[in-house]
Amino acid sequence: MKKYWVFILNNIDTILAISLSIVAAIFGIFGVMNEALLPAIATTLALLAASIIRDRSARETLQSKIQKLDSTLNALGSKPNADAFFQRSNVEFDRQILYLATEEIWLIQETGSLLLEQPGKLREFIKSGGVVKVILVSMEKNVVEELALRNPDVKNYTAMSSRQNDAAMRIEMLKSEIINASGRLEIRRINYPLDLTSVLADPEAMDTSKRKGMVRLAGFRTPFTEKRQFPITFTEEPETYLYFVNQFKHMWENSN
Repeated sequence: MKKYWVFILNNIDTILAISLSIVAAIFGIFGVMNEALLPAIATTLALLAASIIRDRSARETLQSKIQKLDSTLNALGSKPNADAFFQRSNVEFDRQILYLATEEIWLIQETGSLLLEQPGKLREFIKSGGVVKVILVSMEKNVVEELALRNPDVKNYTAMSSRQNDAAMRIEMLKSEIINASGRLEIRRINYPLDLTSVLADPEAMDTSKRKGMVRLAGFRTPFTEKRQFPITFTEEPETYLYFVNQFKHMWENSN
């Protein structure tokens, strides 16, 4: 009922004009109170004029707002605010992406720490038929040295190699738990220290709304919480999403 009263109040002048027009028309047909027709017509015209002025004012206000918005966008030159675009690194975002996956998970990681932080989720995902593909940094000495140089905490080959070996052992334990699973875990290593890491959920799903992901910049001696990351979805940025999907594919083809 309330919405009807709001409609009546917002359009009272138009309703009065229509009502007066109908009354004047009836009087004119039956020849009743002909002397009242002219005032009724004049009142109707006045109400219509007031309605037109009100609508014109509203249009001018709207046009002014549109022009201001257009000026703002032109001033920005379609450039997004970097602080609004990038987020500080938070592993919780990775977990959210992992839990959204229903068919496939593609990971690009340095040592596989994310993989090991969510063994239960990945184990159940694979047992239910899901496919997990992981690209890790090679264990070749020259690559590991570059990785160690970039890391803010592990700054030498021996320490980084130890971290890799520990992760590799735990990955083998995870593999042993999914031997008879209907899904599969595939891991390859690339001779490249990686300039980014990423998590892609259902990157080739038929339902494109499922295609989501998170990309994180590696940085140089940057603590994890200071690294910059950004979410991507195929629905909102299809070209960028496909770019990172193709990046994964290129790395996968050049890994072993």
